[in-house]
Amino acid sequence: MTKNFRQALYQLAQAQRAEKIYLQSRLQPFDASHLPQELYNLACRVMGVQSMRNDEVLPVFFSEEATAILMRMPNQYWMWWVLQQAVLSTDAGEDSKIGRDDIIHGVQQVRNQYAHKYNLRETIATLTPSADGKASRESKIASRAAEGLVLIKTNAFELDEMVDNPLFFDPQFLR
Repeated sequence: MTKNFRQALYQLAQAQRAEKIYLQSRLQPFDASHLPQELYNLACRVMGVQSMRNDEVLPVFFSEEATAILMRMPNQYWMWWVLQQAVLSTDAGEDSKIGRDDIIHGVQQVRNQYAHKYNLRETIATLTPSADGKASRESKIASRAAEGLVLIKTNAFELDEMVDNPLFFDPQFLR
């Protein structure tokens, strides 16, 4: 069994984030069956096995608590970005699992990328036009949707709806 996986995991996260950019503004919860074959193959190499169940893949790399947070991501794009930041920020050795604190730090790093432009205390419900009149409530929502802070939840046979990205706005997200 080889545990040196961080660099390969980072590279995979970087590639998957670029590939899954089309999901940035979509609410598309997932489970372990949605993980890419490359991650499955890496997990098998790390564990020195020929095969494993889908639900065994993330625990190869992450603690139980970290895995639980990753499984709450609104879609794969955001999971890969957080994962990428967590791998970069971890102080743990190359051969240890990535923990809850590393994932939380990854989430904070992603949130920080948006804090300079958006007030992350304002949800869809609390957005108001800018005081100078340059940005209407609607344009603020559109800007947030383009960046993935507002997600589109697809509803079959009904109108789609806009929801706040839980990665940024759900106070229970990191628990």
